Amino acid sequence: MKLLELVPVAAIVLTAFTTFEAKAGYPSGWTSKNNCIGLDGSKYYKLQKTDTPASYGVYDDQANKWIIENVSYDCASSWYKYECGNKNNKPTCDD
Repeated sequence: MKLLELVPVAAIVLTAFTTFEAKAGYPSGWTSKNNCIGLDGSKYYKLQKTDTPASYGVYDDQANKWIIENVSYDCASSWYKYECGNKNNKPTCDD
């Protein structure tokens, strides 16, 4: 195959692969500390903000939304346990 024939083939192959997007399951800029499958079947992540280590949150991957973000470790842990079904009472922290 000549070089000029390979250029369009390579362009098609590269275009096909650039449409695929890798989804980590949670927003960028955060580091996963734990994850679970809640009673509703959603995957929940307890996250730590990468550039602010004292900031935590809980993220619902299925609904693609925050349960709570930018809170203390204890508050995030309470919400994480609640969403994962390990705690019956809804947390009241909102710091």
